[in-house]
Amino acid sequence: MTQFNLRPLKKPRGLHTNDTIHKSIRLCPLAVEILDTPQLQRLRKLKQLGTSEYTYVNANHTRFEHSLGVAHLSEEILTRIRNEQPALGITDLDVLCVKIAGLCHDIGHGPFSHIFDGDFRKQIILATKSKRCLGRAFDVSAYEGLKEIPDGWAHEDDSLMMIDAMLRGLGLAIDEDHLDSPLKQIGDGVDAKQFGIVDSCSGKFVAMTSRDWIFIKECIAGGPLPKNGMSIDSLKKSHERVEYVGRLDLHKEFLYDVVSNRHSGFDFDKGDYLARDKFYCFGFKGFEQSVLARLFDNACVAWGTCANPSKCFRCKHNTNVRGEPVAGKHLTICWPQKILPTVREFFRERFQHHLTIYRHPTTQACSFMICDILLLADPFFKLSTEDEMKGGCKDDPILYLPISRANLNPISYWKLDDSILDLIHKSTDPNLLPARQLINRLKSRKLYKLCGELDIEDEVWENKLWHMTEDDIISKLLKFSDCSGEPPIHMEEYFIIVEKRSIHHGMGATDRKSRMGNSCGAVTRCSLLLTHRDSFKLRSCQLCTICERSNRPHQRP
Repeated sequence: MTQFNLRPLKKPRGLHTNDTIHKSIRLCPLAVEILDTPQLQRLRKLKQLGTSEYTYVNANHTRFEHSLGVAHLSEEILTRIRNEQPALGITDLDVLCVKIAGLCHDIGHGPFSHIFDGDFRKQIILATKSKRCLGRAFDVSAYEGLKEIPDGWAHEDDSLMMIDAMLRGLGLAIDEDHLDSPLKQIGDGVDAKQFGIVDSCSGKFVAMTSRDWIFIKECIAGGPLPKNGMSIDSLKKSHERVEYVGRLDLHKEFLYDVVSNRHSGFDFDKGDYLARDKFYCFGFKGFEQSVLARLFDNACVAWGTCANPSKCFRCKHNTNVRGEPVAGKHLTICWPQKILPTVREFFRERFQHHLTIYRHPTTQACSFMICDILLLADPFFKLSTEDEMKGGCKDDPILYLPISRANLNPISYWKLDDSILDLIHKSTDPNLLPARQLINRLKSRKLYKLCGELDIEDEVWENKLWHMTEDDIISKLLKFSDCSGEPPIHMEEYFIIVEKRSIHHGMGATDRKSRMGNSCGAVTRCSLLLTHRDSFKLRSCQLCTICERSNRPHQRP
């Protein structure tokens, strides 16, 4: 039997840390152990709001502090529910698992908020197919022999991968053959038998099991886990019959609602980032005391009718009836009718944040520029899969992956954060010159410009325009670019960025009458936006305002 160098948890008393929003956050010894892993510490280098600091100078908080906040709120809400509804049988281990899910839910996020797994990934796919990018040839040789990123892959999928890597770094692994035993010991690190907590009721030490860590992963995924090579999104869209593994008891299904709520869309991930983003962008503190406090104080667990049985992985396969009082119902976190105005306020706040923070024109312009920088650099800037912390692994070949494929390996992905822009900027590779030039333009605030916005309403021609592809819209715009009677303007397709924007109160435009107990005023705002990559002056045309190149000095928005 292999002998490993094992140790107990580093800080047996845990620790307290101050927080801007929640004042004080307590972390148990096991949470501290997880917090001190390289995968969690990487979140210090990922800004929560990506490029919003170009719009709001104080919006520079990180996903590290947000993750701490979600872990704190998760623990607080379950502790309160356990005290008020002891019949639910919530254990200390249940609370710990959900808390760790909150702590690790963003561990797989890429750089610059959702740019990496959003526009950047879409543009890379288009560039590799067409072998063209931003009006120039795109070198596809860098991708030969590399796996493709599965369809629908998102940061939640990367979070599952990074959790496995985090456990390996502690000398542990999930053992699917022995789910109810302590984690498998695979190397030097924390003793698997000491990787747990002391139960407050019995006073006995309880080690975390493989089932507990699958439960943590399911909380982050928002549903059952996909098979290897399949994305969470693809599993949700499939007709495959799946079931939870982490907590088999249907009477504990509500535990899955805390971090990622698939029923109502209200969870404490949103609760923390709405309060935190509002404070850092506008300096207003009070959302957590008014809205969140009322939702906290009135939350309870009760049976509720499934809001969308055709998409619910349990209801659509009729696996929702084992021991349940009424088929098609779930035991979920609910709020009484009197809290409906507060619920409405919560979702209105989210809607307004999208309008004023996340989708602000300056923020979007900077996001498009950073996406283009990454596109220009991707074939030439590589990240190594060598684990320098352990002196490299002789069993695995060292790969050098492009930025867009960094998440094929947890080591290269761990090295990818917001500092990638500075690394590109400081490089001397002549192939990276176009990317460096665009970085210089970004640092000089010579930003892309929003030159047209059209709200899609009920007009027939507007709906027809909305259902056109972005490429078709650009082709139409180029035809009208010289329709004003002025001298013709030379424009290329890559000058224009078309964005279809749909902003809603969460979980689409679905009315929440069945989700939250009554309608909370679900609204969807669909807009078509045009952004230009160069200097411009505005002109009128038949579709919307078109932009053109201009020799005028660049003006800030």
